[in-house]
Amino acid sequence: MKKEMQSLTILWKMDKLHCVIIFYFVFAYSWIYRVALRTFMDGEPFRWANTINTVAWGEARKVHIYGSGTDGHFVIILLLALFFSVLMYLLIRRPDYLTKILLIGWVSIFSLWQVTIALGLGTDYTLSGDTFGIVLPYYIIGPAEQLLLLVLSIAWVARNKTRNLSFPALSDKSKKELFYTLLTLPLTFFLFRFGEQNGTTDQIGIIVLYIQLFSFVITFISIEKSEVKQ
Repeated sequence: MKKEMQSLTILWKMDKLHCVIIFYFVFAYSWIYRVALRTFMDGEPFRWANTINTVAWGEARKVHIYGSGTDGHFVIILLLALFFSVLMYLLIRRPDYLTKILLIGWVSIFSLWQVTIALGLGTDYTLSGDTFGIVLPYYIIGPAEQLLLLVLSIAWVARNKTRNLSFPALSDKSKKELFYTLLTLPLTFFLFRFGEQNGTTDQIGIIVLYIQLFSFVITFISIEKSEVKQ
C-alpha cells in the first residue's frame, strides 16, 4: 500500500482536480455499487427503490424502479454498476478524451435526473436509509451534489492542460492486494445474508463495502512522473 500512497501523492501534486474528481465520483455513485452487491448478498429481504422523474414535451413522467433482492428491476442497477465500475477504472487509469466524454455524459444525465426529481417532488424528495436510520433532504443535496460534480468535470476537461504523468501497468504486488481485497467479499456476504436485517451486522457490512471500494480505488492509482506529456 506504500507505493499506492506515493502514487496518490504524485497525482495530488500534479493534478489536484483530477484527484478530487476521482474520489468525488466514487463518493457520488458508490450507492450503485452498494445496492448491486447487497441485492446478491442480502437476498429478498433487501428492498430498494428509486424514482426517475422527467419532463418531456411539457408532460411530467414518473418511472419507479424497485426490487427485492434480484427481483424487480435489478438488471437496471446491475448495468449501472457495471458502467460505473468501467468508468471509474478509466477515470483512474486512462483519463483520455474518450473517458472525459463518458464522464461528462454520465454526470450530465444524473444531474438532469436529480434536478427533475427535486422539481417534481419538492420537499417530499428525501433519502431514507433503513440500515442507519437516516433521512436526508435530497431535494437540496441531490441536485447540488450532481451539479457541483458537473461543473468540476467540465472545468477539468476544458482546462486541457498537459501533465507529465504516466500510468504504468499494475505491479504484481498491487495485483496481490486486489486479490486480497476480493477475498474479503465472503465476509461481507456473511454479514448481510446471516445477520440481523438493518441491524448491527448490516451496518458493519456497509462500512466494510466502502473500505473495499476505496481499497480498489487506491490500488488502481499507479502513477509515475514522466517526460511524456499526456
